[in-house]
Amino acid sequence: MELLEFKDRFLRMLETDKVEEVPEILNRSSPNLIERYQEEFGTDRDWIREFYQYYLADREGLKQDYTPPSLSKLLLHLVGPCRTLVDLCAGTGSLSLYADPDTKIKAIELDPKAAACLRFNYAVHGLDAEVVQADALTLLTDQTKADGAVSNPPFNIQPASLWPPANTGNWSFVLSALDRTAGRAAVILPAGILNETKDKSVVRSLLQSGRLKAVIKCPEKMFLSTSIPVCVLVLSHEPADHVMLIDASRLASKEVREQRGQYGGTSHTGRIYRKELNVLNDQAIENITKAVNYRLDTDFSTFRSADLLIKNDCRLSPGLYLNTDPDEPEETKLDWLARQYNSIVRLKNACKLTINETLAKELRIDQELWEKSKKASAEAAKAIEEFSSVKIEREDYLTFTRSRELSIRFKSKDDLPSIFNQFIQLWVNQTVMLNNLENDILAQMREYLLPKLINGGLEISGGRYDRRKTRPDSQ
Repeated sequence: MELLEFKDRFLRMLETDKVEEVPEILNRSSPNLIERYQEEFGTDRDWIREFYQYYLADREGLKQDYTPPSLSKLLLHLVGPCRTLVDLCAGTGSLSLYADPDTKIKAIELDPKAAACLRFNYAVHGLDAEVVQADALTLLTDQTKADGAVSNPPFNIQPASLWPPANTGNWSFVLSALDRTAGRAAVILPAGILNETKDKSVVRSLLQSGRLKAVIKCPEKMFLSTSIPVCVLVLSHEPADHVMLIDASRLASKEVREQRGQYGGTSHTGRIYRKELNVLNDQAIENITKAVNYRLDTDFSTFRSADLLIKNDCRLSPGLYLNTDPDEPEETKLDWLARQYNSIVRLKNACKLTINETLAKELRIDQELWEKSKKASAEAAKAIEEFSSVKIEREDYLTFTRSRELSIRFKSKDDLPSIFNQFIQLWVNQTVMLNNLENDILAQMREYLLPKLINGGLEISGGRYDRRKTRPDSQ
């Protein structure tokens, strides 16, 4: 069954033709409706998540992007068997639905629409769950500790509260998850936190206290709606003097997803779109879990002392410490940053706008500002290549023309960027966000290079540079 068919049948079952009315209807759902859903759709596939993600998710405002099944299973394996489990920013339950049926779940979700779908989804799957509609960064009155905690929170938000104490939402969610469990917590975060700058004091504190148990770099392209690379942090109240560092991308396998178009005429709805994703199969999940639990040193995992990680400026990227070829230098922070820079540029370039100059002015797109930004970006890319072994991609997402033209071109023939709907405003918002991320990467590069250039750690020779010492100290 295709998602479009599910949507049509589901709406008929709910006696509505409006997608936006679904959460309120589910809020009033009866046992009879739950039974009818189970009979018609079963529970083998999480249709509620797919429906909500495609038709109702607020990716721009609430950063709603739901967890792929293999990551959900990985987090639950890492946390281990739990009688009680807390799921922060639970969405429609894509993480905790894979918990053991005997586990009692407490799910915290801010969005009332998602919370309504979450309650219905738990009921459909017969799980013992309490749904609390609240901000996961708010200190709740019930501070009973769960056996485990999992979370796939919104990335890179500015926390509204001062609890837990952190400068970014990323680490606030980490501290909140750890605070709500007596056992382990596993949290999905953007890979950029592996070289943290704004909340380095939080990272140092977790290392010094022995609470950070494992860092897992995940494969790219695991999510349906975003290509942002992610990692998984495993935390525990049982202190450890070392941290497991795992590159799960070395264990990934490919999976092709097919789906018909959901909107428009038959030329679109009759077409099957194919998307290749990275997944972690059951064997990969088992191997990662064993490496964490038994401190295994393998071709994809190693461990380093917390003191060494602190000495190396709290840099957590597994690529800095894993080296399969002793004759090849380990990844430098500069090369890592250069690849993150390229990832941002690729996201910006995924959708290119060619626009008439006059129309651009009407839409408040500043041509002069854009030209300055493009020139500065090209100069930055050229400068980075002087010091990095990574080829830097150039920005190509906007062109002005004097002809009567407005065209939108998507670089991939298979993937339709999620910013297509309400295109102009979303495109502007995303570009501003990526420009800020780009500036942060460039700032990190500047902080990394300037001391080395000043003290002679790097020497420019023939347009390249000589590395004096870029590899982290060995344990």
